Amino acid sequence: KDGWKDERVSLPRFKKTPKPPQNPDRVDAEYVTNNLPQLNLPCGTKVSQSHAIARYAARMEPNEAPAHYLPDLYPSDAKGALLVDEAVAVVDQILLLTPKDEDAAVRAKNRDVFQQSGFLRVGMELLEGRLRQSGGPYLLGAQLTIADLYVRAPLCDLFDLKQ
Repeated sequence: KDGWKDERVSLPRFKKTPKPPQNPDRVDAEYVTNNLPQLNLPCGTKVSQSHAIARYAARMEPNEAPAHYLPDLYPSDAKGALLVDEAVAVVDQILLLTPKDEDAAVRAKNRDVFQQSGFLRVGMELLEGRLRQSGGPYLLGAQLTIADLYVRAPLCDLFDLKQ
């Protein structure tokens, strides 16, 4: 938490915030994309997009490392960074393309097709292959990265919570 503070915004407060349709001064708006998450840097710059924020946070080195600190959550080498970015993008595409039909029976049928012949199968085969190539237990072998964290959370929510 070097140089920043955690400010949580309640959903009711966020929903009450005016969201102008056009804003030539977008970078100075309270919420730069009318969405969360948003990271407000000490210099005043406001940054949106969870992947950009995650990569930024993963690159940070604390002044005093706490016991739970893990260095290199975002790799400094180009190939490692490329594989991390690929895994995050694959998960995003799986989530984007996952059938979201209102009717539960239709959704279940369409998700079965998605699993058998759609991008869910292709994406999971790719991620499993990358894990196998690395020797595991993580995407980059022994190195835990933001990709490993990102793969786990959204996909478990999708399957375990039936989202």
